[in-house]
Amino acid sequence: MSDTEIDLSPGPITDSYNIPSTDWEIANKRVSIILDPSRGPAALQKKLKALPNYQQLVAVSQAWKASTFDNLVNFASNLGEFSGTTVQSYLTVLGMIVDQLVNGEKSMKDRFDNTVDGFAQATADFSSQASTLAAPLKKFDIQMTQSDVSGDGVDDPIWNTFSLNAGMAFDVLEGRFQTMTSDLTGMQTDVDQKLKKDDPIVVQLVDLPVAKQRWQSISGLASGFVANAPAQRKYLNGDW
Repeated sequence: MSDTEIDLSPGPITDSYNIPSTDWEIANKRVSIILDPSRGPAALQKKLKALPNYQQLVAVSQAWKASTFDNLVNFASNLGEFSGTTVQSYLTVLGMIVDQLVNGEKSMKDRFDNTVDGFAQATADFSSQASTLAAPLKKFDIQMTQSDVSGDGVDDPIWNTFSLNAGMAFDVLEGRFQTMTSDLTGMQTDVDQKLKKDDPIVVQLVDLPVAKQRWQSISGLASGFVANAPAQRKYLNGDW
């Protein structure tokens, strides 16, 4: 892709955010089992307490129940709104403005700046939120994965194999939003410099219809996670 081509699609976010509900179910069941000694057979609780990282498991499970899962739901709610509505508007308006700037309509510069500023601020905010969430998620992933390989492991039908890896997914989210922020501000700088030199503006927003469609897909995934949250919370609340 050349310097004049700007990709504002979600990129790898589409795949990284498409985590099966069964993976979340396993995570929430495990938290419930760890925090409630009466949950599951006594033999399972004995195996858990014998794990070298048992105290770390308790700590990450407490954090998950107290805040991490709720923060995930809030993030998904915000992302669903952004992907389904806000970003659709930004892409439509920005596409129109860029076309007019390329065709020599310099009067669109103020509207271009306002649109890019708002879009870049939104992507920067999501990058920051994803970074904040990635830290506890990676701790959770590490300890849960470690429990499957430590010592004799935990061999019980209720203790399903852990494969969530949400921390890595949120690293991808953070990185993609960072790239989008950089691309938007870089495009703005380039347009400023071209206008000051009275040079032709050459910018292409790559495959906007496809980008819109892929963001809409993200909105569906995020909204689906929010809709499924009550069913997931029943495990955290011990209602299963």
